[in-house]
Amino acid sequence: MNVMIKWMAEHPVASNLVMIFVVILGAVTALGMPQKTFPDFTLDTVSISVSYPGASPTEIQESIVRPIEDQLASI
Repeated sequence: MNVMIKWMAEHPVASNLVMIFVVILGAVTALGMPQKTFPDFTLDTVSISVSYPGASPTEIQESIVRPIEDQLASI
């Protein structure tokens, strides 16, 4: 390791060229990487439609909506 440091200290042009090469290679690699603001994902949605003619909102809430919500809460 000390030999490499000594060589770099004795040859400043070579060490600067290596540094420039590493910076350019990093820039080219960074520009080639795919970038996304938002990742691709799908939302899991459930759509339920129930017909209960003549029922009051309270009756629908108690007999249909709450049991479905209770089942979905465990998922």
